[in-house]
Amino acid sequence: KDGLVINLFRLDGRVGTTIGRDTIENGKFHFKVKPEKDLDQLDLFVNSVEFPSMSRKLYAKPNARIQLIGKDNMIYTWTVKSNVDEQQEFDRYLYAAKDLLTKDQQLQIAVNACWGVLDSSTATSEEKEAAKEKMKDLQDRSSDIQLKIFEKEITLMKGLPVTSVWLEKMYGLSNSVRYYQDFPLTDDVKTLYARMSDEEKQSEMGQLITANVFPVKVVQIGDDMADADLYDL
Repeated sequence: KDGLVINLFRLDGRVGTTIGRDTIENGKFHFKVKPEKDLDQLDLFVNSVEFPSMSRKLYAKPNARIQLIGKDNMIYTWTVKSNVDEQQEFDRYLYAAKDLLTKDQQLQIAVNACWGVLDSSTATSEEKEAAKEKMKDLQDRSSDIQLKIFEKEITLMKGLPVTSVWLEKMYGLSNSVRYYQDFPLTDDVKTLYARMSDEEKQSEMGQLITANVFPVKVVQIGDDMADADLYDL
């Protein structure tokens, strides 16, 4: 809709910095950005409860012209026309699971509506309790969909070469291995890990992936203490 504000972020590692805002006018918006390096990672985001809490990932290079086409609120799956190879590779994963990603975005918008009830000063306790139950159901359904998306990504990754985009996908999967208890696709992720070269494993991204897939054992109460000299501050 006209009047909607579009935000553009630049990713620096895992931190995003706002580099531009534009308001849709006559159905269009425009950004002109000077890349800071040969390949910039940008995110397009709309801060509205009518949109999912997701952003459209963009890869930018000097002199690149990128066109986005969106006919709905499903920003993560907006069409991107670009001659940047990394964009095309990333979108190959995205389009393989587009139907699932659309459903997930719809669920997220529904979750936003639940938060609106929970944050409302006029909603009754019964309405807030109902919103909590609905939100839990929506989040459970979203988790099921996310698992199916991972399965599609893994199927593609098994047959595609290891690239920077591939490693980014691998990092996302490795986070699930580390932080989701009994992650059902752990063996598949370890199979993917075996495809990485020693050089790739030693890279900054590779070391993060290794730490996630094969986390260091944490000392538990009752374990034998390691023999070491301990010093005060």
